[in-house]
Parts: sequence; structure tokens; C-alpha cells
Amino acid sequence: MKSIILIVCILLHLFVFSEAQTLPPNLSQSFDIGNQNYALWWYGAIVNAIRINGSQPGNGGPVIATRVIAILSVAIHDTVNAFNPIYEFYAATNAPPVGADIDAAIAGAGYQSLVLLYPNRIPDWTLIYRTQLALLKRLNTGIAHTDIRSGFQFGRSVGLGIYNLRLNDGSAQDLFVPFTFTFAPGTFVPSAPLFINPPIGGRWGFVTPWTLTTGSQFRPPGPPFQFPALYQTQYLEVLGKGVRPGIGLPVTRTPLETYSAIFWTVELSGLTTPPGQYFETAYIIARDNKFNRAQTARFVALTAIAQADAAITAWDAKYFYFHWRPQSAIVNNSNATLPTVASWIPLLEVTPPFPEYVSGHSTFGGAVTRMWQNYFGTDSFRFTVKSDSLPGVNAVYNSFSQMATENGYSRVYGGVHFRKSCFDGIEAGIQIADWVYQRFLRPL
Repeated sequence: MKSIILIVCILLHLFVFSEAQTLPPNLSQSFDIGNQNYALWWYGAIVNAIRINGSQPGNGGPVIATRVIAILSVAIHDTVNAFNPIYEFYAATNAPPVGADIDAAIAGAGYQSLVLLYPNRIPDWTLIYRTQLALLKRLNTGIAHTDIRSGFQFGRSVGLGIYNLRLNDGSAQDLFVPFTFTFAPGTFVPSAPLFINPPIGGRWGFVTPWTLTTGSQFRPPGPPFQFPALYQTQYLEVLGKGVRPGIGLPVTRTPLETYSAIFWTVELSGLTTPPGQYFETAYIIARDNKFNRAQTARFVALTAIAQADAAITAWDAKYFYFHWRPQSAIVNNSNATLPTVASWIPLLEVTPPFPEYVSGHSTFGGAVTRMWQNYFGTDSFRFTVKSDSLPGVNAVYNSFSQMATENGYSRVYGGVHFRKSCFDGIEAGIQIADWVYQRFLRPL
């Protein structure tokens, strides 16, 4: 009875604690004593940290999100795998101390990773790990306190090792690289209303990849401006489908396309960012399919690694091609065969402050959904995706490719990408996922 009262008190404390939305959805599953999965707490915690700390342009937006998610996920994977090595490690990992508790080790890996990645929120991370260890002590009375302590310290050591492995990966360099804008047709310039200059992530394509040989390994073939006939078609498409209503211009976008554009727009301040949304989907898939610790850790880590390398690939292409956004193209058009509309504004109103080609959304989405296809061995799979932009609205998909397509082309309907950028991004993501899955964290 005392144990039940303790659990209730801890849960109440978690819910009233400042910014305590750090735990994943459906908390009850995290307290399934027969199948504890403490990793889910930390996955939820980092998504919430991204909402609070990492979605603003000044904090790197989506590219930083992919890095922190990958560090946490790989740390948890290698920690769990050390207790029963059935998959390849990402990095060389020592065996845990004899008798060390695996759940305490997960708590240690999560805590150490987030303390290093988000030191401004140490009280939150401390609350989570102390809650987890308290539950272990109360609910698993056969575990010695020394085994809990040794497990926790082991997990911390793995988390520190993965963090140090990425310490000099080039991500600390200035995300805002000054550029001299030529204002030549087809080239990127900052867009209204923010006119952020310099644009974000100019050197991210040179960050050390997690698995790829270079950031340009799967560089896509080039933006639509290089292909005049295709560019004309896609210009006219986004002109009508991507425009904001209420400004006196014809809108050809359907209500479903408008919904799609809003649902997948999660990069504004206080939202998950696209990588956070896809990562949240991954751990919910693991939770809902009752994956064990090892399966969860591998599935989530593969997802995280693929989208981290997708970010490097996409940002390599963005600054290699330096292609303009639809708003700049339509407002500054000099092609006599196409209409110029000085008052044109995209549906999303705020154009992302970095070059258009290739679509980051599409590259992330192509990578994670292809990874899930590889993992399950099928494209047909029923799963749910949540969106911070439409709280309480869940999208249910019956295939991974359906999500990849809708996520990618939503950027056309939002008025911030041409269709080729989305298609090529999905294709690049597929190549990245196949590369990762065939070479990393494989079954032994």
C-alpha cells in the first residue's frame, strides 16, 4: 500500500513540476512493472526540451534537434545492448559491472546525456532519474541498492562517452554564416517578414556525419530552376497551391492540402521541430507495439541516426545550390513567361530562413519512414502521428510511404518549397536510411 501511495505522489509531483511535460504520452505504460521501459521517459524529455530550448532560429532549429536526439538515442542503445549484446554497438562499450541494474543504467544514460545537452534544465533531469530509481527501489525489492547505483553510474559513463565522441563534430561552429547575396534569378535571398540574415546552418553540411562518408555522399541532383520546363510547371503549382488566402489572389489548394500544410508545420517557437515530431512518432510506435528494451533502443537509435545524417545531407545541398524560395521567386520573377506577383505571401507566412533546395522536411521524412520500412520489412503499417500545430489532432496512416509523401508535399501547400525539392528530399532520405540500416546496429 505504501508503494502505491509513493507512486501516486511521484506522479502528481511530475505533473505539477515546472514544465513537467517531460514524460512521454500514456504514462501508465512506463509503469508496467512486467515490462518497464525507462527509455521512453527520456525520449519524451528530449522532445520537450527541444520545444522549450531548440525550436527558435537562434538555437539552430531542426539541425540541432537531430544532433541532440541522436546523442541521447545512441547512448541509450549502447547502454541497453551492453547488458546482452545482440546488436552491433555504435561505439565501443565496456561490459556493465556484475549485478548492475539495466533500468538504472538507462536512467544514467538519459540523465547524463540531457545534463550535457541541456544544462539549463538540470532540475528536471534530476527529478526524472530520482523518480526512476525510487520506483526501482520500491517496486523491485530484490534489487540491491548497490546494483542500482552501479547501473546508474555505468549508464552515465556510456552517455558521457557518446557525447564526447561528438564533441568535435563541427556542430559548435557558427550556425549563422555571412553570405554575399547576388540577387541573381534563382539564388536565395532572405524572405519577408523576418528577413533573417545570415541564414541558418551555413556550415551544417560540413558536420561530421554519423554514418556517411561525407555530407555530400547523397547530394540530390539539383533544384527546379535548372530545368526550365519543370520549373515553369512547379512555379505555377506553388503560385496557386501555396498562397495565403485573404490577399486577393486565387487559391487552388484543397481543404485537405491546407490541413496537411498546417499539420506538418512544427518548426515555430515552442514546437517539436520536424525531427522531434518524427522522433516522437518512432518512440510511440515502439511503445504501442510493446517493444522490449533492446528493440526499442535499436529502433529509436536507427531512426535518430538516419535523420541526423539526413540533416547534414539536406543542409549540404541547401548551401551548395543556394536556391531561392517560392516567395522570392514569385515576387522577384524576371521570366516573361511566368506571372510576377509582388503581393504574394505563402500560406505559412514565415518562410524558413535558409535556402530552399533540398527540403529538410522531406529528407528527414524520407529517411525515417524508409528506416521503418527496413525495420519491419514492409511498407504496410498502421500508426499514428501527432502534431504540436494541431493539438489533439492525430493523423492515422496505413503505410510509411503515405506519411513520407504527405509530409514532403505539405511544404508545397505551405508555399515554402517547389515539388522537386520535396521529391528529391524523399529520395535522398531513402538512400541515407538504406545506407544506415545495412551497415550499423545490425543483429549479431
